[in-house]
Amino acid sequence: MQIKRRHWSLLIFTLFLAVTLPLSVQPIQAQGQLCLDSNTVALYHFNERDTVIDSSPYHHDGQLINAITLDSAVCNDSDVLLLGGSFSYVTMPISSALKFTGDFTLEAVVRLRDPSASMPSSTNEDIIISTLCRQQVGGYQMSFYRLSNDSIAVYVDIRNGPGYRLWRPVFYSADHPGCMHVAVVFRKIDSGSRTEVKVFIDSAFVQPDTTDFQIAYSGVDSMLIGVNTTDYGVPRGFDGVIGEVRISNVARTLDDLRFSGDADGDGICNAYDNCAAVYNPGQEDYDHDSIGDACDPCNSFHPVVTVSAVDTLVRFHTSYGYYPTVSDADGGQFTISYLQYPHWCRVRNDSIVGFAPDTAFAELIRVEIRDTCNIDTVSVPVTVYLCGNANGDATVDISDAVYLIAYIFSGGSAPSPLLAGDANCDSTVDISDVVYLIAYIFSGGSAPCKEC
Repeated sequence: MQIKRRHWSLLIFTLFLAVTLPLSVQPIQAQGQLCLDSNTVALYHFNERDTVIDSSPYHHDGQLINAITLDSAVCNDSDVLLLGGSFSYVTMPISSALKFTGDFTLEAVVRLRDPSASMPSSTNEDIIISTLCRQQVGGYQMSFYRLSNDSIAVYVDIRNGPGYRLWRPVFYSADHPGCMHVAVVFRKIDSGSRTEVKVFIDSAFVQPDTTDFQIAYSGVDSMLIGVNTTDYGVPRGFDGVIGEVRISNVARTLDDLRFSGDADGDGICNAYDNCAAVYNPGQEDYDHDSIGDACDPCNSFHPVVTVSAVDTLVRFHTSYGYYPTVSDADGGQFTISYLQYPHWCRVRNDSIVGFAPDTAFAELIRVEIRDTCNIDTVSVPVTVYLCGNANGDATVDISDAVYLIAYIFSGGSAPSPLLAGDANCDSTVDISDVVYLIAYIFSGGSAPCKEC
């Protein structure tokens, strides 16, 4: 498929539009954008500079040919595609998602140049979207046709065999601001044997037409925005700006076509937007709960309590304090509640405090951490032990030294807890602890863990 180009200066055309297209146009339609939903198979906002990106999951990205995108308030869009006739257009490859055999909808937000202006045009037809090729049946095209009385006709062309054409005139006057949301809806009727075609201008319904054609695509593997192919003779281009283009695999209703479907202006339709009231075009959702990070109060992250050895072991006749170590990816506030704690402890300012008795106990602290949305409950075992009491009989005597010798040299059982055997507090259990205990028991040496 070849495109005939006219090598006019795009700069001249840009200057022309600067005069004929005011930059503070107030559109007829309410503020908003054509937005992405589950039925969108191609969506172009033209807010890139060197390429054209399809915002749909199908990625029908396009290539600018002698066309530019620019910042502009025209058509209530921050960016628009500037086209100047048949020498400037966008081309993109298409997948099977755009080769329709069932219902579909073509939409565009456009502003034509003044029909009475002297700017030359290749013909009096302005092509918006085209997949037509005369050499192949099957395809579709949406365009405007300039009539001699300065009115505009919406021109729809679908091909299946000899072809079908639908004209719907739209009056173009000085009172009309020029920006139009144009939609053509194709719907299979009569069990698919016929096709109903409806045209909407700024969400205003125009009488439908029907054809005996069945929707069937066998056309080319590319789509053009702003021009058609040269196999029709003279190529037909588009003179003006295109703010947005959306193509859908469903026959959209009038409610679907209204711009009010994107409350936050991020390009995602309200019903499809995981944060409908907060701008988040990337739709980030870290915890995959269908609520976007931009408006998710907690992202479903659970607070996590970590427990260390210092929390779980306490010697006879020593002070004890516990405050939970909490990590919470939400970074929000959380509350602490104690469901259970040792009988010799009490709660003070979200902490557990107490003075260990001279009796071995093994009890639990059960702590509950609650943030905005989630709860984490952790049980912390707290063991009260007698330092030097390696064999766990609640006394320190020669049997503990014998127990340690068996553990160190003969593979005997380890003290429980292991710290009970660390009589000299050097953080290891070895023969030096045996020597320490013997000195304490027989020579009046320091008591186990006295220097700790």
